[in-house]
Amino acid sequence: TPVVTVSGGANVAPAGGSTFIVTAPANGTYTVTIDATDDAGNASSESFDIVVSQDEAPQPSLACNDDINVTLDANCSRVITADMVLEGSFGCLDNGDFVINIVNDADPSNLN
Repeated sequence: TPVVTVSGGANVAPAGGSTFIVTAPANGTYTVTIDATDDAGNASSESFDIVVSQDEAPQPSLACNDDINVTLDANCSRVITADMVLEGSFGCLDNGDFVINIVNDADPSNLN
């Protein structure tokens, strides 16, 4: 079994057989070194660099809509989603990241 090491704070984990997964914590250059010895005692060492460069995730910048007009279906219902209630840039967020509570009266503390 080869021994795999990675520089710079990256993590390495076996993924089965002679496959490994390297996880890098941030942009940068990481050196991966593989040391292996066969049954006859022959040793080999190989090193290579992995360069990670990815733009930072876009930050959300959202504001609430003042009024929302919706049309109800035949059952007098309608699904309200975050993109109907909010305006602006969602960044990496999507509708599933939000919980929407509908308030039917002037007292928002009761959530009815």
